[in-house]
Amino acid sequence: MTYYREKAAFLLQSPPPTYLLTAYWEGKLAAVAELFPSNQETAGIYNVSTLASARGKGIGTQIMAATIQLAKEKGFKYLILQATEEGINIYKKQGFQAVSTYLEFA
Repeated sequence: MTYYREKAAFLLQSPPPTYLLTAYWEGKLAAVAELFPSNQETAGIYNVSTLASARGKGIGTQIMAATIQLAKEKGFKYLILQATEEGINIYKKQGFQAVSTYLEFA
């Protein structure tokens, strides 16, 4: 609850500070990414997805680069994300470093 008490004013501002980025390939939506600020200095990158038919074309790399660029333009100093095995190399190429690991059960 402390987190929400401390962050409520920031997270509930109008307009909301969430950004959804989209990428198109051959006229069709091919990839998405979400930039969600936690505070004035830190934002998380979430829901990065590329259609299977659009993979291997650099679209995931491009949407990540665009998301990072937007974060810089908005003044964020820190970016965080959770990586899957499928996406970890894209994130490493963009300069992200692993700081911890976790195991998720379905």
